[in-house]
Amino acid sequence: MAAGAYTNIVQALGLGIVYIALAVLLVFLTIVIATLFVEILAAGRNRKRTSDAEPRSAWPRVAVLVPAHNESIGLIPTLADAQSQLRPTDRLLVVADNCDDDTAEVARTQGAEVFERRDPERRGKGYALSAGVAHLSAHPPDIVVIVDADCRISPGAIEQLAATCAAHGRATQSSYLMSAPTNSALNYNVAEFAWRVKNFVRPLGLLAFGLPCQLTGSGMAFPWLTIISAKLATGNIVEDMALGVELAIRGEPALFCPQATLTSTFPVSKKSIETQRRRWEQGHFQTIVASAGPLLLRGAANRSFAQIALALDLAVPPLSALTLTTLASVALCYALLLLGLSAAPLYVAAADALILIWAVALAWLEYGQDVLPLSALPKIAPYLIDKVRVYQSILRAKGPAHWTPTDRN
Repeated sequence: MAAGAYTNIVQALGLGIVYIALAVLLVFLTIVIATLFVEILAAGRNRKRTSDAEPRSAWPRVAVLVPAHNESIGLIPTLADAQSQLRPTDRLLVVADNCDDDTAEVARTQGAEVFERRDPERRGKGYALSAGVAHLSAHPPDIVVIVDADCRISPGAIEQLAATCAAHGRATQSSYLMSAPTNSALNYNVAEFAWRVKNFVRPLGLLAFGLPCQLTGSGMAFPWLTIISAKLATGNIVEDMALGVELAIRGEPALFCPQATLTSTFPVSKKSIETQRRRWEQGHFQTIVASAGPLLLRGAANRSFAQIALALDLAVPPLSALTLTTLASVALCYALLLLGLSAAPLYVAAADALILIWAVALAWLEYGQDVLPLSALPKIAPYLIDKVRVYQSILRAKGPAHWTPTDRN
């Protein structure tokens, strides 16, 4: 074979691989951006939020389960919020998990039931939850509400969660939001907005279609038979997402309850917030790769629109990652056009970018102007640059991420 012909074949194969990879990327981006757009558009039309609460006399027996690792500093307000909303027949259990501070003592002084767990080899929230559920099983409640130890619980939230969970017999997720610490020197405007889109706007859009939502970590209510049979004792760094997928596969996907709100704050230091972001987002990417496809296939096999919708929602990457990937796809397609290749990929990438901008603008206009005012919009570019460093560290990491506690001091 002549050298020129061989070179032409290699070039054609290389070009074919490039086009296939680019086509896969653009198909993925088009699907997830369309999913995001529909969710945000539906959320804007779902402002009327009716209450699903049953009369107080119909309340089930509730146990609030609080996993805590060295949380004595911020634990008291969380327990006070919970105590104010519980009845004498309800329980408040704190699992002091591998603590080397006075978390257990503080919880007892606040009137909470305490279970102390020590197992340095099996650390993490999933193990703490498993231990707490096992402790409750001696006298099981009807509903278990899981609240992180650094959260504030809005008035009536536990009642709303428990009543909705009992009425539907399914796991129920509250609106779990994050805000900037008081007097913080760090920029949290963009992070607060992105968190609100993920944990409030998108689930609200799914609710408009009568569809289930992801679990987001705190403010989750479960029927006893659901939580006692769940796989909790894992070191998964995004145990909430994994549990949500498990329930969806079982045909018991979670419901969103926007009337119930829990709030927490981002870590104070730059190092802590970067560690937290890297842990969350690496876990998110791992869950997308491991679970979105199988859940989508199961939904198609079962002809379950709820499972298909949840798989598509799960496949949407963090907003910053989606934005950076979309911009990169536009730049790549433009570079290929300059090299003489087809303009079709650029048209698709540009359309994806415009729809993404439209979706984010709709979310900002409806739900984001209080946390991301016009004056803060220039902070988006530095935020995305910081995220590039986070994603670089994720790509350099070897193996799956492991649970590490967030330092909030």
